[in-house]
Parts: sequence; C-alpha cells; structure tokens
Amino acid sequence: MSAQFHRLPVETYVITFTVVLWIILTLSAPNFFTADNIANMMRAVSFSGIIAIGVLCTIIIAGIDLSVGSVAAFCGVVVAQLLSHGYGIPLSIILTMSLGILVGAVNAAGVAKLGIPAFVVTLAGLRVYRGVALLASGGMTVGGLPPEIKDFARGDVLGVPNLFITMIVVAIVIHYVLTYTRTGRYLYAIGSNAEAARRQGIPVFRMTLIAYVISSALATLAGVLLVSRLSVAAPSMADGYEWQ
Repeated sequence: MSAQFHRLPVETYVITFTVVLWIILTLSAPNFFTADNIANMMRAVSFSGIIAIGVLCTIIIAGIDLSVGSVAAFCGVVVAQLLSHGYGIPLSIILTMSLGILVGAVNAAGVAKLGIPAFVVTLAGLRVYRGVALLASGGMTVGGLPPEIKDFARGDVLGVPNLFITMIVVAIVIHYVLTYTRTGRYLYAIGSNAEAARRQGIPVFRMTLIAYVISSALATLAGVLLVSRLSVAAPSMADGYEWQ
C-alpha cells in the first residue's frame, strides 16, 4: 500500500491539496464559493496562465523566459498607444502581436545563435522591455481607449469568462502541438540533449525560435487581454508574472 501511494503522479497531490484548500476557504469565508468570486478568480488566473503556457515551451527545451512579464507590459502599452491614436482594434492587435513575435525571435537569436544562456538573455529582456514600456508610455498610464476594447475581456459564455475560455483554448492548442506533432517531439528531444538532437538532423535553431516566439506571442496576448480588462495600460502592469 505504501509503495502504491508513493507511485501516485504528482498531479494527484496538487489536485488533492487544491480541493482541500478550497474546502477550507469555503468554510472560513462564506463569500468565497460564489459564482461572482469564482468568475473573478477565473479572470485573474487567465493572464498568468496564458503566460505560463508559453514559458512551458522554453522550459521543455531546457531554457527559460524571464522576460514575459515585461513583454506583456511593453506590448500592452504599445497596443494602448495604437488604439488611443485611432488605429482601430484589429490593426492594433495585429501590429502588437507582430512585435511580440519579433521579441521572441530576438530572444531565440541570443540563445541559439550567440550562445548566450537563456537565463541571461531573458533576464536582460526583463529589464530592457520594462524600460522601453516606460519610455513608450512616458511613465504614465495610457488611457483614451475605445470603449469596445473592454467588451471581450468582461464578457462570458454561459457564466464562464471569455478570458478563461481563451486560456483553455491556448492550453488545448499547445498540448496538441507538444503531444501529437513533430514540432513537439523535436522540442522534447532538444530539451533532453541539444547536441544529440542536432546530430540527428533536428533543426535546433528553428525549434528554439518556435519555442521563444510562442512564449513571447502568448505574453503579448496576455498583455493585450490585460489592457482589454483594465481599459488602460501602465508600464508597471504584469509585474512579477514571470515568477508565477
């Protein structure tokens, strides 16, 4: 019995601890287990959840991306500036997502081409992109956004917030890519042994590029959704998300 207990997957302990914690909070705080509070928690966890899914791709290749919180803030400020200057919601989002992809490509180049450790590259990015966000906003909160920007982030489907649905869709897509595609197998192979993967003909730089682009793109998406939720952008937003 003891041996079987120790062979339980770690997810079992996490789920059990979460259920017990929810029971304790429900008994100690009557307003905890209510529809409104649960919906608010779903919205709150969506931003860090989307970012974490992206960072997962870099961890799988034995890397890390510490710049995601700053990328979210930087791209959030950019999309807010574009919206406040009348570029329209679709064009502003497309331009901002393109910028996030470029950031991921820069990170990948530093790691795979220049041979700089991922920790160093992305830690530098954490400071640089936060600083650029301050410059782009003038150190001020960016407002004056069209009122329609808040509709998606504050909406829901059958009581489930759109933000949480977005996180679930992102998780399903990334799970499929990592589990059932050649790209996913290549990413795991690189994380196991990058040199062996290279000798087997796996395009290490291309796969590293994909991993870091996904990470930055999802950080950018989180930043855009955060702006949609708040209807403003601040260079200090998403602070510390890289540690969550």
